[in-house]
Amino acid sequence: MSPDYGLDEGADPKSVLCAFFKQGQCAKGDRCKFSHDLTLERKAEKRSLYFDMRDDGEDTMENWDEAKLKEVVEKKQAESDHKMPNTEIVS
Repeated sequence: MSPDYGLDEGADPKSVLCAFFKQGQCAKGDRCKFSHDLTLERKAEKRSLYFDMRDDGEDTMENWDEAKLKEVVEKKQAESDHKMPNTEIVS
C-alpha cells in the first residue's frame, strides 16, 4: 500500500483526483502526479450492489395496510383469471 491517497501498489495516480486541486491550492500544475479532472470524481462514485437506487422505498408491502393488501391480491387474482383459457370437459 502506497502512503499517497491510499493507492494500491501499481495503481495509476492519475485515476485519483488531486485533493489540493479540488480545494484550488495545487501549485504543481502539469507536474502533479494526480488528476486535475473534476469529472473524475463523479465517475468514481461508489454504489452499493445491495441497494437499488431506483427504489423509492416507500411503497413496499411492509407499509401496506390490510385494505391495500386485499386490493393487490384481488387485482392479481383477476389478472390470472383472464390469462387462463376456458376448458371444456369432453366425455
